[in-house]
Formats: sequence, C-alpha cells, structure tokens
Amino acid sequence: MTVYVLELGALCEKDVDALFDTLPPFRKKEAVRYRHREGFTQSVVGFCLVRYALKQLDQKVNADAWSIAENGKPYLATGAPFFNLTHTAHCVAVAVSKRCEVGIDIEQIKPRSTGFTKRFYSAQEQSAIQASPDPTSEAIRLWSAKEAEAKRSGKGIARDTREIPLETVQSVPVTVGGVPHWLSVSPAKETPQIVWVDKEKLLSV
Repeated sequence: MTVYVLELGALCEKDVDALFDTLPPFRKKEAVRYRHREGFTQSVVGFCLVRYALKQLDQKVNADAWSIAENGKPYLATGAPFFNLTHTAHCVAVAVSKRCEVGIDIEQIKPRSTGFTKRFYSAQEQSAIQASPDPTSEAIRLWSAKEAEAKRSGKGIARDTREIPLETVQSVPVTVGGVPHWLSVSPAKETPQIVWVDKEKLLSV
C-alpha cells in the first residue's frame, strides 16, 4: 500500500482553478456543488490526487471513471486497483493498493469532549486513553484508526464504533502545515509508504 498526501496550504486559488480545468465535465459538475471554497478545493484536489495515485499503479486505468457506493466507499468498476481517500482542512490523502480493499483516514490532533469518548470508545479504549501520556493524541489516534477500518470494510462509521476491530490498522503521526495529525490505514502490517505530492505532479497527469 502507498499513501499519497498533498498539503492544501501549498495551493493558491489559481492553483486550484488550474487543477479544476484538468477535470472531465462530470467531475467539474460534482466539484461546483460545494458552495464554500474549502469544500470545492478539497473536492478538486481529491479528484486529481486519486487520478495521480491510480496512475502510479497502472497507466492504463481510467482514473476518472470511479464511483461512490451507497455506503460512501469509492470504487472502480473494474475492481483493482483499490483506493480510498480522506482529507482535513490541511491536506488530502489517498491510499492505493493492487491487491486488496483499503481504508484511510487522517485527523487533526485536537481535544474531543468526555461525552464523545464515552459514547464512541470501548471501555478498554477509554482506559488506554486515560492511561496515555497524551490522552488527546491517543483519542484521535484511535478514532482515526476506527475511521480507516470502517472505510476499508465498507460498513462506514455509522456502525457501533466501540466494536470496530483495529488489529489490521497502522497509524502514523504526520505534521501538515505545522499542525500534528494522525494518519491511519487498513490493512497494514507495517508503516505504509507515504509520498508527498506537489501541484506540478497533479497537473502533469
């Protein structure tokens, strides 16, 4: 599995508009549905980063012809290669694999309420958070891992989050624009390869 990440803070409006111009009409139509510039930017960069990531695995793949299942999981009609994407206000990330379904999530490390922890974490996870030297970071790491596995399985985060298995998830601390995040992928037995991508690479595809 390889993870491709693009830092949104490195793009100006002209960059985003240039990327938008590279999209096919049906993708442009999806992107302009976002009323706010932030959502529009994340949509455009997400489309372009998926295209770039898939082309790194297979130059013959139609990297624009992917769809979203009812559960929100993106997929190619041909099956492989498999991919998943995520974003925060600071970046967009895409995980790709030739062999199996994948899930990815990235979360900024910031406090969550006590009520949130009690509602969405198992008793064992709550104990691990409380025992951690940095409870805020540990809570976000676990949440990111839950999101990644839920997206890989296709069941989504709407299921009982306290029961989501995390054995196949790997989480990596990353800093984007000076802001700490947790990046999680599933399945992964070891730290995934992370590739930082710039706008020139997206425009070249």
